[in-house]
Formats: sequence, structure tokens, C-alpha cells
Amino acid sequence: MTQEERWNIHYQELLDYLDKNKRRPSKYRPEGRHMLHWLKFNKRLFAAGKLPTNRVERFRNLLNKADELRRINQYSYFNDVDSSSSESLSNNLPGLMVNPL
Repeated sequence: MTQEERWNIHYQELLDYLDKNKRRPSKYRPEGRHMLHWLKFNKRLFAAGKLPTNRVERFRNLLNKADELRRINQYSYFNDVDSSSSESLSNNLPGLMVNPL
């Protein structure tokens, strides 16, 4: 079995888990723990730009799907605030004074 085949199996397994359970895998539940580790490992590769190009779009779609299933108090996989612009930061966080340099 090649590395690509193994990645596709894990990808499909996580996609099926999200569809079936309507939640993201948890480190507290043994049936989803290995999927969570696979997801975290690939997130690190994705953030570092080391994820192979043929997997990037599929992984981004997977993160979007997982982000839709997050609970209210659960973190998002994507930043909603653009930190490069002080104007957008002050618009998104009222009452916060941002001092542009």
C-alpha cells in the first residue's frame, strides 16, 4: 500500500465519521482518537506548506466541513479576523483600540 493510498483511506474515514456522527473527532473518545491525530498532523503540514499539492484542496474542504460541525465553544480551524489590517480588527472587535504604527 502506497502512502497516497493510505492518506486517501484516512481522508475517507474521517469524512465518513463527520457525516455519520455530525461532530469532529475527540481525544476523549477512543473511536475517534486516531482520526484526530491524523487531522492534527496534516494541519501542521498544511500550515507549514509541506502538504503535497495534490492533497491541499481536498484537505481544505475537509477542514471546512469539520469547521461547520464545531460546537459553540469549540475553536475554529480558520481565523475569522484579518490581523494584517488594524481597521478590520477594530471593526470586528468593538471597544478595542488599535494603535497603528
